[in-house]
Amino acid sequence: MIRYLLIMLMLLFYQNGYALGYCQEPRVPRCVNLSFGDTFDDEYDLDRCESDMDRYSADVESYRDCLTDKIDDVVKEYNDAVDEFDDAVDKFECEADGGKYC
Repeated sequence: MIRYLLIMLMLLFYQNGYALGYCQEPRVPRCVNLSFGDTFDDEYDLDRCESDMDRYSADVESYRDCLTDKIDDVVKEYNDAVDEFDDAVDKFECEADGGKYC
């Protein structure tokens, strides 16, 4: 049961691109690329395009969230590196000043 749940979670994250550390940019639905003067053929085309646009909107939001998460991860990694560097500098300066308990 746990194995099944883990597989489902992996598929969910993989589908959104998070598992691979990749944010997939959504594509604009074809239906909005009408040439000048073109219209929808019928109400079905309009409804289908509206559904495509709703899905596109959700995909754009997911993409934005993914990019935000990646940026947050990079900033955290940078801040951790700065903290480690500062600690190393402090230790070096303490030892250079003859400190025994650095």
